[in-house]
Amino acid sequence: MQFDLRSMAEHMGGVAWGVVFVLSVMSIYWFSKKVLNEKTAFFASLIYIASLQMAVQFLQPALVAVRRHRQLVVAWVCGGAAFGLAFLIPLEPIDRGVLAQLVGPVATLVLELVALHRVITMTAHPVRQPRS
Repeated sequence: MQFDLRSMAEHMGGVAWGVVFVLSVMSIYWFSKKVLNEKTAFFASLIYIASLQMAVQFLQPALVAVRRHRQLVVAWVCGGAAFGLAFLIPLEPIDRGVLAQLVGPVATLVLELVALHRVITMTAHPVRQPRS
Protein backbone atom coordinates (compact mmCIF):
# COMPACT_ATOMS: atom_id res chain seq x y z
CA MET A 1 0.00 0.00 0.00
CA GLN A 2 1.46 3.32 -1.05
CA PHE A 3 1.44 5.93 1.70
CA ASP A 4 2.16 9.50 0.69
CA LEU A 5 1.82 12.85 2.41
CA ARG A 6 -1.61 13.60 0.94
CA SER A 7 -3.15 10.35 2.15
CA MET A 8 -1.61 10.91 5.58
CA ALA A 9 -3.16 14.38 5.69
CA GLU A 10 -6.54 12.91 4.71
CA HIS A 11 -6.33 10.37 7.51
CA MET A 12 -5.24 12.96 10.07
CA GLY A 13 -8.01 15.32 8.99
CA GLY A 14 -10.57 12.55 9.35
CA VAL A 15 -9.21 11.57 12.74
CA ALA A 16 -9.31 15.20 13.87
CA TRP A 17 -12.97 15.55 12.85
CA GLY A 18 -13.75 12.27 14.57
CA VAL A 19 -12.12 13.43 17.80
CA VAL A 20 -13.98 16.75 17.63
CA PHE A 21 -17.28 14.93 17.13
CA VAL A 22 -16.65 12.50 20.00
CA LEU A 23 -15.60 15.28 22.36
CA SER A 24 -18.58 17.45 21.47
CA VAL A 25 -21.13 14.66 21.95
CA MET A 26 -19.50 13.53 25.20
CA SER A 27 -19.45 17.11 26.53
CA ILE A 28 -23.14 17.45 25.65
CA TYR A 29 -23.75 14.14 27.42
CA TRP A 30 -21.88 15.17 30.58
CA PHE A 31 -23.50 18.61 30.61
CA SER A 32 -26.98 17.19 30.19
CA LYS A 33 -26.16 14.60 32.86
CA LYS A 34 -25.52 17.44 35.32
CA VAL A 35 -28.54 19.51 34.27
CA LEU A 36 -31.01 16.69 33.61
CA ASN A 37 -31.10 13.25 35.11
CA GLU A 38 -28.76 10.47 33.99
CA LYS A 39 -31.38 8.46 32.09
CA THR A 40 -32.44 11.42 29.95
CA ALA A 41 -28.83 12.22 29.06
CA PHE A 42 -28.17 8.58 28.21
CA PHE A 43 -31.16 8.31 25.88
CA ALA A 44 -30.35 11.66 24.27
CA SER A 45 -26.83 10.46 23.49
CA LEU A 46 -28.25 7.29 21.93
CA ILE A 47 -29.82 9.48 19.23
CA TYR A 48 -26.36 10.61 18.09
CA ILE A 49 -24.98 7.09 18.35
CA ALA A 50 -27.81 5.62 16.28
CA SER A 51 -27.27 8.21 13.55
CA LEU A 52 -23.57 7.33 13.45
CA GLN A 53 -24.30 3.64 13.14
CA MET A 54 -26.78 4.34 10.33
CA ALA A 55 -24.12 6.35 8.49
CA VAL A 56 -21.64 3.48 8.86
CA GLN A 57 -24.18 1.03 7.47
CA PHE A 58 -25.05 3.44 4.66
CA LEU A 59 -21.43 3.69 3.45
CA GLN A 60 -20.73 -0.03 3.55
CA PRO A 61 -22.51 -0.88 0.23
CA ALA A 62 -20.82 2.08 -1.43
CA LEU A 63 -17.38 0.71 -0.58
CA VAL A 64 -18.38 -2.76 -1.72
CA ALA A 65 -19.65 -1.32 -5.00
CA VAL A 66 -16.29 0.32 -5.73
CA ARG A 67 -14.42 -2.86 -4.74
CA ARG A 68 -12.81 -1.57 -1.56
CA HIS A 69 -13.42 -4.67 0.52
CA ARG A 70 -10.05 -4.56 2.24
CA GLN A 71 -10.50 -0.97 3.42
CA LEU A 72 -13.98 -1.88 4.63
CA VAL A 73 -12.65 -4.75 6.73
CA VAL A 74 -9.88 -2.52 8.10
CA ALA A 75 -12.47 0.12 9.04
CA TRP A 76 -14.62 -2.42 10.88
CA VAL A 77 -11.65 -3.97 12.71
CA CYS A 78 -10.35 -0.55 13.77
CA GLY A 79 -13.83 0.47 14.90
CA GLY A 80 -14.13 -2.71 16.95
CA ALA A 81 -10.71 -2.15 18.48
CA ALA A 82 -11.59 1.45 19.34
CA PHE A 83 -14.85 0.22 20.87
CA GLY A 84 -12.99 -2.25 23.07
CA LEU A 85 -10.22 0.17 24.04
CA ALA A 86 -12.76 2.79 25.12
CA PHE A 87 -13.70 0.54 28.03
CA LEU A 88 -10.18 0.91 29.43
CA ILE A 89 -10.67 4.62 30.10
CA PRO A 90 -11.27 5.19 33.82
CA LEU A 91 -14.82 6.56 33.89
CA GLU A 92 -18.07 5.51 35.44
CA PRO A 93 -19.46 2.32 33.84
CA ILE A 94 -22.34 4.00 31.99
CA ASP A 95 -20.04 6.78 30.77
CA ARG A 96 -17.59 4.18 29.46
CA GLY A 97 -20.43 2.44 27.62
CA VAL A 98 -21.59 5.68 26.01
CA LEU A 99 -18.02 6.57 25.06
CA ALA A 100 -17.43 3.13 23.56
CA GLN A 101 -20.66 3.27 21.57
CA LEU A 102 -19.57 6.63 20.26
CA VAL A 103 -15.88 5.96 19.53
CA GLY A 104 -16.40 2.66 17.67
CA PRO A 105 -18.75 4.00 14.98
CA VAL A 106 -16.78 7.25 14.64
CA ALA A 107 -13.56 5.32 13.96
CA THR A 108 -15.33 3.11 11.43
CA LEU A 109 -17.06 6.05 9.77
CA VAL A 110 -13.88 8.10 9.46
CA LEU A 111 -11.99 5.24 7.83
CA GLU A 112 -14.88 4.51 5.47
CA LEU A 113 -15.12 8.18 4.47
CA VAL A 114 -11.38 8.40 3.84
CA ALA A 115 -11.47 5.25 1.69
CA LEU A 116 -14.44 6.55 -0.29
CA HIS A 117 -12.81 9.95 -0.70
CA ARG A 118 -9.67 8.33 -2.08
CA VAL A 119 -11.73 6.40 -4.62
CA ILE A 120 -13.54 9.55 -5.71
CA THR A 121 -10.32 11.52 -6.12
CA MET A 122 -8.66 8.66 -8.03
CA THR A 123 -11.52 8.43 -10.52
CA ALA A 124 -12.19 12.16 -10.87
CA HIS A 125 -11.58 13.46 -14.36
CA PRO A 126 -8.93 16.14 -14.65
CA VAL A 127 -10.18 19.60 -15.50
CA ARG A 128 -9.38 20.44 -19.10
CA GLN A 129 -7.58 23.67 -19.70
CA PRO A 130 -8.81 25.77 -22.62
CA ARG A 131 -6.51 25.84 -25.60
CA SER A 132 -4.89 29.12 -26.35
